[in-house]
Amino acid sequence: MERLGYWIDEGYLGCYSRWGLCGVGEVLRSLGVGVGGVESWARRYELSDWLGDVRVVVTDRRIPIRGDNQVVVGYRAEVVSVTDYYSFGAEISMRSYEAQPWYRYGYQAQEKDHEIYGKGAMYHYNYRQHDARLGRFWSVDPLARKYPWNSPYAFGGNRVVDAVELEGLEYVEVRHYHDGRTEKVLYYTMTKEEVKRLGGTPRRLFNAAPHGREGKGVLHIYYDEQGRVKERYREMWRSFFLLPVNYGLYSGDGCVTESAKEEVKKYDYSYQPIDAADWIAREHDRDYEKVPQLKRLNFLENTQTLGADIKMVERVDKALISILTFRSFEIEGSDTKPVYTGFNFETLYALFAQRIFISSLATYKAWKIEFHSRLKEKHLRGEYINPQLREFAEGEPWDSNFGILGKYFIPKHPLRGFLLWITYKRAKKDE
Repeated sequence: MERLGYWIDEGYLGCYSRWGLCGVGEVLRSLGVGVGGVESWARRYELSDWLGDVRVVVTDRRIPIRGDNQVVVGYRAEVVSVTDYYSFGAEISMRSYEAQPWYRYGYQAQEKDHEIYGKGAMYHYNYRQHDARLGRFWSVDPLARKYPWNSPYAFGGNRVVDAVELEGLEYVEVRHYHDGRTEKVLYYTMTKEEVKRLGGTPRRLFNAAPHGREGKGVLHIYYDEQGRVKERYREMWRSFFLLPVNYGLYSGDGCVTESAKEEVKKYDYSYQPIDAADWIAREHDRDYEKVPQLKRLNFLENTQTLGADIKMVERVDKALISILTFRSFEIEGSDTKPVYTGFNFETLYALFAQRIFISSLATYKAWKIEFHSRLKEKHLRGEYINPQLREFAEGEPWDSNFGILGKYFIPKHPLRGFLLWITYKRAKKDE
């Protein structure tokens, strides 16, 4: 049971998805009493198969099983619905049972529409209606131009045994199949009309690229041999405009990867960056990969990346001037271009955030190199050094971390130091 929530008098109470429904008029209790005011026996729970088809619905009512002398020896669930389906979702009437009122959800957990062709013959998906008798959608796929080899009316790619109809919408959706095949759907490159047909948000002055209702980021979906969703991973996720932690596909905590799995993470630079800020972040990540990597906190502690940070600050300054003066922006030596150019408030916001954070990193690393040099000289002269710093003085500039050096850096650079302290704490927590 992957779905959570309750329907009460046709009003939804609960979370992103559902466990079951409450029948109309079954709910009661006065407003304000209890959490939602749901009576016992009113809840209904779905038992679904590998495709998400609702096969059995039970209530929370316990029906006693009586033995000798009418003694209760156990309980069984109250079954209110049993459904079996033909390949494309039409109900098999001889193998189905349903108490009144009809349960609203069925094939692949979609809502039924009994008014057109009768019970279990039509389903409402988010963007189209599916005729389960024909195994086809009524309207053209909003993404038809992305799949010219496939029928725009086809349901689930005609793979109804091991696949489900997908209606995700992020920046990018990467589908990993059990045989090693990978399919990428690039929502951020869609036209305004395509995104609107899918219920997403098109590019606007405060929105640098199209995206879906779930937020901005990359979703990796892994399928097993039966076509069931085995795992889902999100990366570079950003659902709120004022949080610049992650931006686009490359800016922020890491960047888009080939698999999103921790043990095999490998950056994937094949995607076209969204805008100037994303483009700069991509080149910055590639510059980082040219220097030896530390095992932990490489972006913060590795002073060998100082040159890459300085280069990024220079690129950000150039991009800001270009956008504000309505001129073109280029990165010399880059093998790609951004999808979107020109003025956009979200792009400006991302560039300013990059400027603040990367310049803070550069300031800390430059200070760290200078501080290490001074400590090393004192150590060679035989002067007293705090035991905490002696190991740092004897080693390399990247050997110590902000947890030790922060108290020496923050008094000299309070604002930058505070920002990096928060970053250090967050990075340590995520390790």
